[in-house]
Amino acid sequence: MPIQIVMERIDGVDLSCTEVFCDACGQRIVQAAEGMYAWWYECTTDTTDGALVYWHKQPCSRPAEAAEQARRGPGWHLLWQELRTLPDYLRANLEEGG
Repeated sequence: MPIQIVMERIDGVDLSCTEVFCDACGQRIVQAAEGMYAWWYECTTDTTDGALVYWHKQPCSRPAEAAEQARRGPGWHLLWQELRTLPDYLRANLEEGG
């Protein structure tokens, strides 16, 4: 599970920390600049399966992308963004209620 709540004790205080883990290697993505999120787009039908994957840019993304491309076959393309952009896109697409 790429996004998890992890309990951490920092300076004697227990905190619930939201952390992102790489789908390829399972390790935590510590720096936003190290990570990316991606989704697959099928160009002949103009659709996506809606699933996001989270990877370290290096060394995980290229081998993981190649393996998934081989599984999916022609017509599918990987679209991606840097991990640091995800909070802004989420915020922009969430309605604030009263």
